Amino acid sequence: MTGYWRDPEETLRALKGGWLWTGDMATVDEEGFIFIQGRASDMIKSSSYRINPEEIEEVINSYAGIVESAVVGMADEMLGESITAFAVCAKGQPASESGLLQHLREFLPVHKLPRRIVFCEPLPRTESGKIRRQALREKLAQQGVDPERSVASPDAGISCSGPRECGA
Repeated sequence: MTGYWRDPEETLRALKGGWLWTGDMATVDEEGFIFIQGRASDMIKSSSYRINPEEIEEVINSYAGIVESAVVGMADEMLGESITAFAVCAKGQPASESGLLQHLREFLPVHKLPRRIVFCEPLPRTESGKIRRQALREKLAQQGVDPERSVASPDAGISCSGPRECGA
């Protein structure tokens, strides 16, 4: 790769010493197989923790009635970033925000619990099918979402009874 089209700053960040730095995070098993874990740019920096959103998404997706989810970090004055989860319900199977929160509390430590949950559909995607996390952040910012609003109580947070578009 010679660089990003008309983006010299991003090219400088990505090309170092003849190597392409993709931002992918991966592990290598004992047999030498590489497993992609996510992207460094998707990592949520909350308090002193570095949180992989895919770990939270796995737990959300295991809840009955949820078909897919996306988790993003939103700017937060105190924490650095707070966790926001977007969940898509199966057709005809509305999920309960309080039930989902209870499920999350069973499987995740407190610092990985979303501060808000948004039920919506569909999740915005790129041409290659990846979730456009930045579009989700922008949608919340346009709606003037208060990053301090918590979903610690069953009735708090942002939710809707029916489908709602998640992103642009």
